[in-house]
Amino acid sequence: EAQRMEQSLATLSVMLSLALPELDTLVRKGIPSAAYTAAPLASSGTTAVASSAEDADPGASEPARPAAASSLTGLVAGLGQCTKQEWNTSPPDFYRSTFDKPCLTGFEMKYMLWNRNQGLNEGLNILRAPGCFPHGITVAAMGYFRTGSTLLFNVARLWAALASEGGLMSGFGCHARKRIAGSSCTVVCKDHAFKTGVADSTDIVLMSRRDPFESVCSRKIMGQWKTDGSAKKEAVSQCHALMSMQRDIYLTIREKGKDIAVDVQLQDYIDKPEVAVISIGRAMGICEAALASSPLAAFQIAMVKFLHDKPDSDMGITRMHDTHSQAKRDEQCLDLLDFMRSDERCDEWMRGNASAASNSMLREPASRPQKAA
Repeated sequence: EAQRMEQSLATLSVMLSLALPELDTLVRKGIPSAAYTAAPLASSGTTAVASSAEDADPGASEPARPAAASSLTGLVAGLGQCTKQEWNTSPPDFYRSTFDKPCLTGFEMKYMLWNRNQGLNEGLNILRAPGCFPHGITVAAMGYFRTGSTLLFNVARLWAALASEGGLMSGFGCHARKRIAGSSCTVVCKDHAFKTGVADSTDIVLMSRRDPFESVCSRKIMGQWKTDGSAKKEAVSQCHALMSMQRDIYLTIREKGKDIAVDVQLQDYIDKPEVAVISIGRAMGICEAALASSPLAAFQIAMVKFLHDKPDSDMGITRMHDTHSQAKRDEQCLDLLDFMRSDERCDEWMRGNASAASNSMLREPASRPQKAA
């Protein structure tokens, strides 16, 4: 209840911020310029990317504000709209761009408010311009277990939420979507496998991958590990299970005459975060002019950092889970690397950075069990 109240207050703050340019103009018209000594109402903002988790925390003390801007670019309304029928047929735990179930977190709403006159509004207006975002699409963020697919989902969610104020539904568990003619409602979902009918109704498939050692280690730390047999055998079994998940996602969508739009490695968010978030936006069909906006990319990077530092914030929207420390990996996964490298298939996949091309199971589609999709 406290989180929902925080979200509602943040929503109200953003709504008020949208009226600031007009309100500031009215004040200037009604008061002689010589008497207008206070800073403009639009004077707020911070640097594009928070320098620490504390700076990024909506509950943290406010950092120093920069000098007041002389004017503020007004924010145009986002296009796209979901109907009540679409809301009613979405999974019950999906968020729906409504006041009580927004698709933006408290941190994201506050970031928009504080950075609106640092070039962010200009970038948002480009993103919201007709033809820049393909409203009405269905985007599936996929990945085998423990790859960063939730992070991938959140980057896609934020791109779509920023483009549309009332035209996004997002959540965990992709479902077969029944299209309404002319719909401009966008759906962004996350899953680990295609359920029946989902591949047919999905327009864009985003994929995530991660160093297989880290994925298997993470599953061991989470207790998703058989302890009644050989640790080496279990490590190889876990690796093969993840390989088969990647194979099934790729083959299922290819059987529908489509393909993976982008396959993002988790390490990319650390090594080249701007490239990673922009590649996701490009795969979703966002126009190059919006992707060239540095404030928009900085917003995405700040969100990624905040989710890593505060994974329990607004979990209903983000669907994030806890992250593991290096100390935990060192404690529980000491022999895991050698166990996994002892298997030829797993070793090739690991050396290939978990790419689809290095997954031998993808080169042997006939070995795949037949499943409905």
